[in-house]
Amino acid sequence: MLKKLLLFGIPLALIVIGIFFFMDNEQTKQSSPQVSKEVTPEPTVDISPTTSSKTYSADDVKEHGVKTDCWMIIDGKVYDVTDFIPQHPGGAIIAKGCGIDATTLFNERPDTQLGEHPQSARDQLEKFYIGDLKE
Repeated sequence: MLKKLLLFGIPLALIVIGIFFFMDNEQTKQSSPQVSKEVTPEPTVDISPTTSSKTYSADDVKEHGVKTDCWMIIDGKVYDVTDFIPQHPGGAIIAKGCGIDATTLFNERPDTQLGEHPQSARDQLEKFYIGDLKE
């Protein structure tokens, strides 16, 4: 009987111990944090209109009055929308605002029946802010 116990008991005990060890090892792998390369985050840049101290006159803006170099004034702020013109959902109509105070065009869109731009357009506009209009 002792021989049977040793013959079957020891291997069975080793199997049970191995299963517990394997399960514990898998849980440790899942719960331990993964080691990765340390990445230094890029600094964030606040692009809100209040951060620029640059000011432009209406004459400065007028010098950028074509589709390939398009600045516009909206609500007293100056925007360079040159890179946005090809993606503008309304098409080339945006070019009507190049080089001028386009506040009315932006706020009312008089050439369309759509009314004012949605908030998402105002949010996107902030990406193109370059300064304030000189008073």
